[in-house]
Amino acid sequence: IAAGLSLAAIGYIMQLAAKSPGVRYGGTFFVAAGIFPCSPLILAWLSNNLAPHYVKATGLGFIVAIGNCGAFPATWSYLSEDAPLYTTGHAINIGAIGLSLCLTLGNLAYIRWENAARASGKRDSRLQGSRENELGYRHPAFRYTL
Repeated sequence: IAAGLSLAAIGYIMQLAAKSPGVRYGGTFFVAAGIFPCSPLILAWLSNNLAPHYVKATGLGFIVAIGNCGAFPATWSYLSEDAPLYTTGHAINIGAIGLSLCLTLGNLAYIRWENAARASGKRDSRLQGSRENELGYRHPAFRYTL
């Protein structure tokens, strides 16, 4: 996911910095190659890290709904008066990609930390006073996938 976001950021930078229409057009392919594979990757990653089934179904539906909300800011960031360079829209997208990259890297760090805590037994107290089969992703034996 981080590689795809980086590739998309390179594409937007090409579109912002280049004067040549050919280079800007090439940047469009970088953006598409970086962004479009991220959606199925994020859904697969989320699907692997949520349990039980009702939490997984809710999480997947939520992420699809949030992803579809990207059309709202796009409506007001790619304005006809910015044509043909669309500097405002591209800059907003670079910022969103940067934020997504930071959140993705932060989530990876958290997953490593949480898996280490579970491996060392720091989450074993969750087994006391509850039924193990109802813990889902909170079960001490559950490991997040990277």
